[in-house]
Amino acid sequence: HEQASIAMFRHLLEANPQVKNGLLKFGLEDIDFLFIEELISPPAAMGTLLAHGSAQWPCQGRPHTHAFLYEIVSNWRSGADVDKFDYFARDAFYLGLKSIFDTERYIKSLRVLRDKRCTISAAEKEKNIFTLSPSEKQLDSLRMDAADNRASLHRKAYQHKTSLKLDFHMRRVLELMEPHIKIPGKGGRMMTMSEAAVNFDMEAFVHMDDSLVRQMLRTPMPELKAAQDEYNKRFSLRQTATYVQEVELETELSEESVKAELMKLYDRKRLEEEHTKAKPLDSVELHVASVILGHGMKTEDPVKNVVFHNSKLLNGYKENLGPSGKLYNFRNIVRHDHGTPQKKRRRWICFLDCQGPMGECTKEATFNAVALCFDSYMQSQKGRLVRMGGTPDQSQKRRALRAQDSAEGELVLES
Repeated sequence: HEQASIAMFRHLLEANPQVKNGLLKFGLEDIDFLFIEELISPPAAMGTLLAHGSAQWPCQGRPHTHAFLYEIVSNWRSGADVDKFDYFARDAFYLGLKSIFDTERYIKSLRVLRDKRCTISAAEKEKNIFTLSPSEKQLDSLRMDAADNRASLHRKAYQHKTSLKLDFHMRRVLELMEPHIKIPGKGGRMMTMSEAAVNFDMEAFVHMDDSLVRQMLRTPMPELKAAQDEYNKRFSLRQTATYVQEVELETELSEESVKAELMKLYDRKRLEEEHTKAKPLDSVELHVASVILGHGMKTEDPVKNVVFHNSKLLNGYKENLGPSGKLYNFRNIVRHDHGTPQKKRRRWICFLDCQGPMGECTKEATFNAVALCFDSYMQSQKGRLVRMGGTPDQSQKRRALRAQDSAEGELVLES
């Protein structure tokens, strides 16, 4: 979404010359507009500053002496920036969750210090860049409170099983709408929603919000009836996909490969005598979703690249440069060792969405067969069971079968 934000910013200036002229009169220059874009999405080369002993400064909007400014809006070091602080507070409030991270205290603890690990080659001299350094008292707060806040929002809202299956259904509604909605773009060209999104055509993109979808759901067009019926079924009548099972797995797999293997196992499972009443499934009736519950920065420790300082020693610290250009007494106030990072957890969730006539087949038999196949495949990948779906009786039976299979496997291994 950062690139879409940049495209939107450029469109704002191009479509509204009076806005750009007003900013120019205020004192901004073209280099400042480039700086704004770099603040929204810092260059990818910023990550190499910590990987190399000496590197060239990759930004154009501001020189390396203002490197700390690139950690405010979209923090390339740790992800701790005002963008996240904003949605921490907003989303937690509207979801009825308590935000445990004290944003104001964290911001007040920040100081601008040199990072001796980042060296920039400038004017034939090597110089350390400046960074936003929080007090070392904020280490646990940043790693645990802020990171746990983010993980909690993802676990309880963004990547909750109900959110995921409703996302499947909403995507299906948009797919049914797609061929029948044309939006005027640049030069008057009529395009679909996906074309406007992929091409970043801002004249069309600005019209693609919830109001457009709501309007199409109320428009009496025969072409939109399938989308309207799908929306009514899923969101009004709440006839949604069934949650089957959730498993934690360390192995990295693609959703396509997991779904393909699951479909193969299911087709073989239906040939067994006890699963003959399981319905033949189409690929759209089976969904698998992979979610990562971590603390930000993907597989990296979010505080690994942060320079923390000792606030008591900072008051008496003066930056003295010796003949070799080294910073004296710097080691005493800066902390680089941050302890053990939190482990990322990858979870796989399976949903079943039976469609069409069932005939002599039953939903219960289909559900049981899918659940056994998903569980069997995840066990083969060393997955750890997190939660089972279905009724309490179904879950109890599957747990008993799972325990029996495990016991038999142990006996075979011992023999």
